[in-house]
Amino acid sequence: MPDDPWPWHPRSDDDLIAYTLAVLWALTTGRALRTDVPPRQWHERELIDFWSDPVFEEVARP
Repeated sequence: MPDDPWPWHPRSDDDLIAYTLAVLWALTTGRALRTDVPPRQWHERELIDFWSDPVFEEVARP
């Protein structure tokens, strides 16, 4: 059996929602978060970098 890319499994509805949103955003942006810990243990900077919207970052401002 191949290694599980997410070694932890959602244990609550909140974990499942966080997992689902993170996977969808990763597929949309090509970004990835650490998979060695559950979402509640991700660091603030990791979350900011992951969730920042690249569309807003590329907008030229006057």
